Parts: sequence; C-alpha cells; structure tokens
Amino acid sequence: MVQQVLLNHAPDTGVTPHELQRSDMLRIAGSSSLLSHADVEHSLERLAGANKVHVEGKRRLRRYRLTTTAAEEISAAVSAAEGRFDRPTAKLFSGESRSQAKYGPAFLDCLSTVFARLGEAYVRLIVGDLTSDGIARFPVINNAILAALRQHKDVDPETFTRAVLRFSASRIRTSTSSNGTWPRVIT
Repeated sequence: MVQQVLLNHAPDTGVTPHELQRSDMLRIAGSSSLLSHADVEHSLERLAGANKVHVEGKRRLRRYRLTTTAAEEISAAVSAAEGRFDRPTAKLFSGESRSQAKYGPAFLDCLSTVFARLGEAYVRLIVGDLTSDGIARFPVINNAILAALRQHKDVDPETFTRAVLRFSASRIRTSTSSNGTWPRVIT
C-alpha cells in the first residue's frame, strides 16, 4: 500500500512520512488514515532496507521515493489489478454506455467500503463488542451502496444497486462452507 502511494505521489521529489500518512489513498470513505504515522515510518524503513526506496535528507526532513525497479514492479501489479477489475465491471454494467468510466469508480468505492466495514465488524467481534448474530445483521452492503451513490451522483441508482447486489450474491453463492451450507447474506 505504501509503495502504491509513493508511486502516485511526487515520484521525482519523494514524500515525507507525514505527507504519505495524510494521503487520500490511505483513507476509505473519508475516514481517518488506515495506517498510523508509526506504521508508515516502519514500512518506509523496511522498504529502505530492501532497497525499494531512495532516502534523502536527515531525520525529520527525510523524503522517500521508489527506486526505478520498485516503481516498475508496482506499475505492473497495478495494471494487472486494474485489468482484473475491469472485466467484472464491464460485465456487470454491460448495458450502460461508458460503463467502466462511469460505474467503475463507484463500484470500487462500494467494494472498499464493504471490506472496511466488515473488517471493523470482525475486530468488534474479536474484542467482544459484537456478537456473531449482530455481525450477520450488519447492513454493510446496503450502506456501502448508499455511500457510493451519494459520492457518485452520475450513476443510475437502480442500475448500480442491481449490479452490486448481483455481484454480491454471486460471491456469496461461490463461497459455501465445507459442510455445504450457505452463509448468511450480509445486507
């Protein structure tokens, strides 16, 4: 994640850990940063030790930028991921004009919100703030759809909702447990 932010932020001049931690790329649905300042610094230290970043400056003024090799590796991985994302998006919104440009960002925001909220729910489950029944009633998908629609006003709400629910249902159907029972749909 840190490498991808480095790729997209000032690849020539580099960034400080503080700038990197405040990046919009490290936020989901307008929340606070996914990584603490200490996490960012530790990641940058590991990347420097692995010769993935150039370090310039001293202590608090350090700026980090990807090496050419690391930038090429991350660019290739991002391109491959975008290609894998484009196929289901094109299939889900095939009847819509400019489907990828119009619906792709909204769909990605929706999926990001779903995974972020599920992560929050599972942490609450682990620490005992939420029961397994409570997690099954979490309105994750519907809330994520509504959040994406608020942010992307140019998409048709009915088309978008129908496609996301169809995508969600297909993922749930393909993830049966080992005893063959269907998981509860978390909507």
